[in-house]
Amino acid sequence: MNDGSALWVTPAWLPDGSGFVYTLDNYLYEYALSSSQAITLATFYNEFVDNPSVSPDGQYVVFERRTTGSAPIQYDLWIMNRSNPVEMWPLTSDGQSTNPDWSRVDPGETPCTAVTGVRIDGPTKGFTDTPYAFTAVITPSNASPPIVYTWSPAPSGGQGAATASYAWGSVGSKTLTATIEHCGSVAKQAVHTITLTTPQHFYLSLVLRGR
Repeated sequence: MNDGSALWVTPAWLPDGSGFVYTLDNYLYEYALSSSQAITLATFYNEFVDNPSVSPDGQYVVFERRTTGSAPIQYDLWIMNRSNPVEMWPLTSDGQSTNPDWSRVDPGETPCTAVTGVRIDGPTKGFTDTPYAFTAVITPSNASPPIVYTWSPAPSGGQGAATASYAWGSVGSKTLTATIEHCGSVAKQAVHTITLTTPQHFYLSLVLRGR
């Protein structure tokens, strides 16, 4: 744009980067980069418009409307449907609302604190036919719930929980895997190995002595 009055323009980019909306005095415009053309979304008589902000989906524009008469000047926020500019409605009516800024995060969603790592805490040596507990420890510890824990092979108890219990009837190295999923993120895995031996039994002779 090459406009000497552009000092008064307040632009706001569209989320897809295809252009921007902007205000100039009492006009609200949309500018398309592909065509280098501006279209008028709305004209406001006896009012100024300023500080537009576009919704994350690009469907709506929130902006500031203010009166041009004598003091006190009234400021309120309005929302417009970009695809149907005649559809607009007031967001505030206190006469003091200015500088709207649409959040980039859906208000219905809570930002996710992602799991960045996982390890399995538990014994590395043990005996057959003996139950042992293993715990999947995530990083960071304050990762956003819900967190889904899947143990493989299936444990004797604790599937779906952070701590699972296992017992084996044969000797040798046994490997277990914990898979962590949450917030729609790529699964994180940890592998742990325990080596089992047969427990040894010691028998002590008992000698009874008469008094």
